[in-house]
Amino acid sequence: MQRLQKISFLVFGVLLLLIICYYILGGGIGESQKNKLNESLVFAHRGNTFKSPENSIGSVEALGTIRANAVELDVRMTKDGILVLFHDENTQRMLGQDLDLKDQNYASLEKHKLLFRGSETQGKIPKLEDYLKLYGKKFTTYLDIKTPSNQLAKALAKLIEKYRLEDKVLIASSEYSFLVQIKMQNESLLTVLEGFNPDKTWIRSFMPKHFKPNFTACLWEKWNDDLKDFLLDKNLLQHHIIYGIPTQDIEKLELPLQHHIILDVEDFELLALFQLENTAKK
Repeated sequence: MQRLQKISFLVFGVLLLLIICYYILGGGIGESQKNKLNESLVFAHRGNTFKSPENSIGSVEALGTIRANAVELDVRMTKDGILVLFHDENTQRMLGQDLDLKDQNYASLEKHKLLFRGSETQGKIPKLEDYLKLYGKKFTTYLDIKTPSNQLAKALAKLIEKYRLEDKVLIASSEYSFLVQIKMQNESLLTVLEGFNPDKTWIRSFMPKHFKPNFTACLWEKWNDDLKDFLLDKNLLQHHIIYGIPTQDIEKLELPLQHHIILDVEDFELLALFQLENTAKK
């Protein structure tokens, strides 16, 4: 019995020490300097998927046709540590090949062409670095991290620092521990905590100020007055992003937008029409 008590006290002591270190590294309880975007942005979900394959360089190039200035893209890591723009775990839907992306080296993936509406294109799975090099300064980019890991955090931070895009790239994940890893790489990197629903607002109070995410995000179906009131009270509404908005709910958005949203490109025209009608009524 005494031995069990000693082990329990030891485990408790180690946990307490880890918690203390966590708060020391995180700068203690409080609010860090907020980084907000200059305007309410509408992120094009996976690029202009009406013109080109999702998450492709072509889908980003085609954003000019809708005058978008922000884009949401998905990030995964290949077996050899290359960060790529790709949504699915498996490549069947986008390449027509039954391959798990995490088990493939990039050299083997780039041999296959991306599919668009069932037909082969000239495009291939793009490296995140190629995108950042070409368009990093042109668009505000929301990167949805599909496979969070310490290795990915280090590689991602290195790329963003290389192209000096700390104020242009938002790193999003529902795993808070991954966002902490990002902040430990570089505190100036912008992070987004996804899945920030009304029943999770209390969590933010326990986050050390240097590890607090710069932005929060939630599904449209989770958006309600309680969450809105919380964000307004904390002066965080301009730091919130809503995604998963159905076409039929576009007209339920409150205008002018005080937060940010992610929309499929097919809904951009509908939103613009709704905004125009709202302006005319005033």
